[in-house]
Amino acid sequence: MTSLVTGLPLDLRFRTKGQLAMDICEDARADGPTFDSICGDDVYGSCTGLREFLE
Repeated sequence: MTSLVTGLPLDLRFRTKGQLAMDICEDARADGPTFDSICGDDVYGSCTGLREFLE
């Protein structure tokens, strides 16, 4: 019900910053470019899932 009141999509789901970064990288990679390196701050650096994804 909150989604209707705030105008957010009904299928919107919570994602952490690390999960959002992985989604962004996957979307970018699907468009064709490759990455030699990716930088992030301490929030992203402490996300083990993101580090494993990038390796």
